Amino acid sequence: PDGIAQARSYGLGVGVAFSPETAVEDAVAAADGADVVLCMSIHPGYSGQTFMPDAPARIARLRELLAPEVRVQVDGGIGAETIGLARDAGADLLVAGSAIFWRDDPASAYRELVALVEEPVRD
Repeated sequence: PDGIAQARSYGLGVGVAFSPETAVEDAVAAADGADVVLCMSIHPGYSGQTFMPDAPARIARLRELLAPEVRVQVDGGIGAETIGLARDAGADLLVAGSAIFWRDDPASAYRELVALVEEPVRD
């Protein structure tokens, strides 16, 4: 049976994640009925990787193809230099690991990212 429908039958929310090698259109098709689609902006595996240059275009295409109520989450390489790019491309959920936890003051690093993502969207 359809995994999304089965999860819904138990009253669960559903998220779908896809790696950089997956075509955005294929991810959108697989995510039909999901609440969240997670776009990996690195190759899954280890923390500290660099945000991939094609990620903003992939995020924008994902946002364009998904229904407005579906959340777009981005994970991988999110930090002070990239959080605005991901947000401006259409991400509304952002995952930051090393940009926070590899810093001497994680609370301050978190606040810095929040302040950056709260800045007005760039044109």
